[in-house]
Amino acid sequence: DSCNLSVTFLGASTLLFDDGDTRILFDAYFSRLPLKDLILTRVQTDTGRVNQVIREYFQEGLDAIFITHSHFDHALDLGYVGKQTGANVYGSESTRNICLGSQIAEERIHVISDGACVTIGQFEILSISVAHSPMQQIMDDLGENIIKPLEPPCHIAQYHEGGSFHFLVRYNGHSLYINPSANDQNQIPDSLRAEIVFLGLGLMKKENITFQKDHYENSVTKLEACTVIPIHWDNFCLPASPELDMIPTSISNTAAWFAQTIKSTQRDDAQFLILQGGHSIQLFCDSL
Repeated sequence: DSCNLSVTFLGASTLLFDDGDTRILFDAYFSRLPLKDLILTRVQTDTGRVNQVIREYFQEGLDAIFITHSHFDHALDLGYVGKQTGANVYGSESTRNICLGSQIAEERIHVISDGACVTIGQFEILSISVAHSPMQQIMDDLGENIIKPLEPPCHIAQYHEGGSFHFLVRYNGHSLYINPSANDQNQIPDSLRAEIVFLGLGLMKKENITFQKDHYENSVTKLEACTVIPIHWDNFCLPASPELDMIPTSISNTAAWFAQTIKSTQRDDAQFLILQGGHSIQLFCDSL
């Protein structure tokens, strides 16, 4: 029964899928380090915080971790979680170097490329190579790779993007799409369809309404999705809580972006569903 499948939103773009037999994590950032630490210090996993997440959400183990790209807010905690859980890791060559820096066994690290399809339990995961969101000039490392094992602690600037992926997940005849990195480009293959889109609604620069609309049209409309669940909208420099704060308006006007996306979903007769931090829902049920 596909209704056994749940998803838990764990902040930023981190999502946990669990059908009772198989648990798959997309991205791995739980430490939520304060902004001053991110700017001024060499950073590493907050092991106390991450141990708490493991106990609460995947105490029974983790089968796989897929990394959309290697910026710190997607992959800082990958090495620690991979070591603690024994999960297989899938991502770019840069992701591989994050794993190697944390002594994850080589046989558990899988470098994927555009069009790679991985089957784990009843999940089939297709990788789509895409362009990352546009970045502010001061932080623009797009296309740069992590070229040697990255051993924490280190500065967040060492977590180079390393190429970006979206993931199409098929499960028991259903499909969902993970698009954490907002972009106005038309880059999703025409043949793909998904019932649910996990849509990144955050940028490192001010977005305009044309960008917002193009991001929506080139993902939600193109995939003919009937449900949109926003991700990467919360201020991940604040501690996790059941009531996450949005990215500060000084960086990105997320509230206006939410309003625009809700308007688009209403036009398309689609559902807009906000998941708060640590909140789980059952997928592909009539009640969704």
